[in-house]
Amino acid sequence: MNQNENNENAITLQQLNESPDFELSLEPETGSSAATPLPLSAESFSAAIENAIAIQEDTPIDDCICCPETESEKWYRFIPGTTKEYSIHTVGMLNSYGEIYDANRTLLAENNNYGIGLNFCMFATLTAGKTYYVRLCAVGDSWGNYTLKISAAVHPTDVTIDHTVLKLSIGEVSYMYPTVLPSNAPCKDIVWQSSDTAVVNVYPTLEADSIDTATTADLEWALTSGGCRVKGLANGIAYVTATTIDGRKFAQCLVVVGSSDVTTARVNTSDDLTLNLMESASASGTVLGEIVNGTELALINETPQNEVWYRVYARMKNGMYAYGWCLGEYLEKEMTFLKYVPTTGTTKVRNYYSTSDSDNIVGMISCGMQVELIQENAETNDGYTWHKIIYNDEIAYIAHFSGDYETVVRWVPLRCNKSAIVEDRFLTTDEKRYNAKIIYNYLLYKGWSKNAICGVIANMEAESSLSPGRWEMTDDDGDGDKAYGVLQWDPPTKWTNYADQHEYAYDNLYRQLDYFIYSTRYGGGEWGVSGVPTAYQLYAYEYAYSTRSVYDLAITFLLCYERPTDAETSVMNYRGNLAEAWKEYFDSIGW
Repeated sequence: MNQNENNENAITLQQLNESPDFELSLEPETGSSAATPLPLSAESFSAAIENAIAIQEDTPIDDCICCPETESEKWYRFIPGTTKEYSIHTVGMLNSYGEIYDANRTLLAENNNYGIGLNFCMFATLTAGKTYYVRLCAVGDSWGNYTLKISAAVHPTDVTIDHTVLKLSIGEVSYMYPTVLPSNAPCKDIVWQSSDTAVVNVYPTLEADSIDTATTADLEWALTSGGCRVKGLANGIAYVTATTIDGRKFAQCLVVVGSSDVTTARVNTSDDLTLNLMESASASGTVLGEIVNGTELALINETPQNEVWYRVYARMKNGMYAYGWCLGEYLEKEMTFLKYVPTTGTTKVRNYYSTSDSDNIVGMISCGMQVELIQENAETNDGYTWHKIIYNDEIAYIAHFSGDYETVVRWVPLRCNKSAIVEDRFLTTDEKRYNAKIIYNYLLYKGWSKNAICGVIANMEAESSLSPGRWEMTDDDGDGDKAYGVLQWDPPTKWTNYADQHEYAYDNLYRQLDYFIYSTRYGGGEWGVSGVPTAYQLYAYEYAYSTRSVYDLAITFLLCYERPTDAETSVMNYRGNLAEAWKEYFDSIGW
């Protein structure tokens, strides 16, 4: 069929403006059936058209690939007035498929969103004055109230999803919605895909599990929102990809089904630092790419605190998402703390659910203390509301027997990835800052306040120069043992016996910090307020979360933990000044 055939059906439209970005819209009349050729008139086209000829054809090109038997088809013929790249797309069309041919029956472009997307859209560079044919297919006779549009091409420049990480239980359904830029892109439809359809499946429908069983309302919801229904099918991890219809841009969301070992983290680096995603947990391994600062990512199977690598799923600067490993120094984790707010009383911590008043007790939570909350309000048949928590780096359980509590949600640094500088000498300023960052991250991760941490670091600097491998120069108390460690425990067996019991290396800073926290808690016995001036009397749990001045907290720590026999004013002033200097330093680096 050539351009001159069926001329009685041709409609020639006058050029209405000089804009090269004309839009040619072919709209069927409301209520027309697929079996009846739809009439065209000048009113069917938008106002901004330049010298275009458009003809609806009810006879297909000879020897073309026909629509499946279950589908019906419509043909359009048009002649563009300008040579450029065009977008040929439908609006409001359900279950569509389309192709564009030139007059020589050459297939130029096609698009099949069947089962994934709803509208049809394709891009093609067309020559002015030449004839082109568009073929549309739809399931059955469900053409609906659609419009075929031919516009100057505007490709999407970006796409995002409203979820970065999504956690589902098996059988649970959730929804994702895309945002496509620029807003004037004519084709903003999304193709949704799952990397593992046995774990997660995606459907552009509201309630149906497949496009074949979707209702018209389901399809129209997906059509207008561009959204996607996501369903968890089995335990595992998969990622859902939203790709723009031209295939140029995409966004991804990690979906975790039936798993509790994936948490949300994010990258927080300064401008002059980068964080690489590695193929393996090795600094000498293959670099997969650089992670964008500020990116939220999935932290998978967090490694123990004395290790340095974290398994993550993250977006890199090139836009790609990947699984890999990264060092944890510049990562932050969203954590929920359970905090007891009265000033008296304790709650017993157990190693599993139990109502016994004496069995399975592994420690105590004093009122005012914070513990990381893993699962809120886990109610058992005994009638108590139990909480699953992290207590001394182990999973434990508490039931709220008395008193009030609140939850505190915040982002905290993950445990620092660096190995501490361990020397039996005074450290340099840079070395002290290096170790101080490790201590700061560790204690902040435990929920301590910034001011309390600075007070601790000031005393550690005064005691050991912040080196966990430091031995005291002289045996000051004449007991035959020199003090040892970052807090110069005297006798050193206070620490070394604890380390032997847990098979820790003596000079491991992380484990010395672990012991330090233990020593301030129930059973540790290193913290006391007896004989301390009232102005500096704080219990350990009060100290850890205090927002008093760093100067006062440094003195409080000296008097309540170090407990010197003769705390001279000059010594207290010295440690208070050190604390202020540390706070100033951490403020200056944005911590």
